[in-house]
Amino acid sequence: MIPVKFDPVNPLHRAAVLRMESSVPHGWPVSNVIATLLHEEFHAWCFMNEDQDVVLAWVLFESATDFAKIHRFIVHPEYLREGIGAEVCTELQKLLKPEPRRKLQMFVRETNLNMQLFLAAQGWLFVRFDENEFESEPAYVFEIYDMDPWPAEERIPAKQANTPGRKLKPEDLWDPSEDEFFDAEDDWDPLDLFSDEGDQNP
Repeated sequence: MIPVKFDPVNPLHRAAVLRMESSVPHGWPVSNVIATLLHEEFHAWCFMNEDQDVVLAWVLFESATDFAKIHRFIVHPEYLREGIGAEVCTELQKLLKPEPRRKLQMFVRETNLNMQLFLAAQGWLFVRFDENEFESEPAYVFEIYDMDPWPAEERIPAKQANTPGRKLKPEDLWDPSEDEFFDAEDDWDPLDLFSDEGDQNP
C-alpha cells in the first residue's frame, strides 16, 4: 500500500473519493472535500495499490501543533473485508510519526459501533464523549498516543467499557461469544463493513 497526496485534479482520485463518500452515511460531496482542503491545516491522502492505479482508501485530517484530528477515513467499498482499514491505520501512523505530533484523534458517531470496534482493536483509547461534533448524535472520542498501540494487558473488563480514560478492546464494547454469527478465526475488519468519519467511517 502506498500513500499518495490527494489531487483534486486527478480524475482517478476524484472518482474514487466520490465513490467512497457515496458509500457511507453522512458522506461528503467532492466539493466539500475541495473546499476543506483550501485551508492549509487540512490534508488528504489516498492509499493506493503498488501500481498506483487503484485507490483502496482515503483519509482527510486536520493538523494541529501536537496532534492530528482525522475527519474522513473510508475504505473503498470494492475492497472491503480485506484488512485494508488496518493497513491504512499503520500507514497513517508511519506518515505522521516523523512530525511533532503526540497523538491521533478521531470522533466516532455513537451509532457507528463498527468503527468503535475497529479503533479499539487497533489499540486506540476511548477518552470521552462529545455532544458537539455532530448535530444529530453524540460522539465517542478516540485517541492513540505516540502512534503506538496500547498493550493488550492494560485493557479493561467489559463492565468498565464506558469509562473515559480506559483502554478498550473489542470485547469491552461487544462480547463476540454472544453472537452466533461471529467467527473468531475470521480475518474480520469492522471498518470494512461500515465506513463513515466522522462517519468517515466514524
